[in-house]
Amino acid sequence: MSGQRGTFIILEIGAEGGSLKVLGRLDDNCMPYYSIQLRDQSLEFLSEEESGSTIRRDSEWTASWDDAIKNLGRYPWPMLYPLYVHPDYRERVLANVEQYRGRDGQPARASAVEKWTRVCQQDTAM
Repeated sequence: MSGQRGTFIILEIGAEGGSLKVLGRLDDNCMPYYSIQLRDQSLEFLSEEESGSTIRRDSEWTASWDDAIKNLGRYPWPMLYPLYVHPDYRERVLANVEQYRGRDGQPARASAVEKWTRVCQQDTAM
C-alpha cells in the first residue's frame, strides 16, 4: 500500500451477472479505510420490458478490515471467482477464505480454497 493514493482495488470477485470489490483508500495519516462495492448487471440481460438499471450498492467506509470482511460475508464470496487480490493483502485475504463459514456454518469448499490460493500466490511482476 505504500505510495498508494486515492481509491484502489484490494479484492475483485466475479459473480454471475456482476462483481464484488473491496476498495481501499488511505487517509492523510496513511490509515486505511475499506468499502464493499456490489455491481449486479443481471437485469441488463432481461428484455427491455423486464430490465432496469444496474444495481449498485456501496457500503460505508470503515477503518476495520474485520468489518469490511463481515460486510462482504453477506455474499458467499469465497465460492465466487477471484479476479484480483492486491499483493499487500494476499495473506490476509487467503486467511479470511480459510476461516470463512457460510450461513450454514460450513467452511469454503476445498476447491474454492485452492482457487483462492492460486490467485493469492500469483506473481504480479509482468
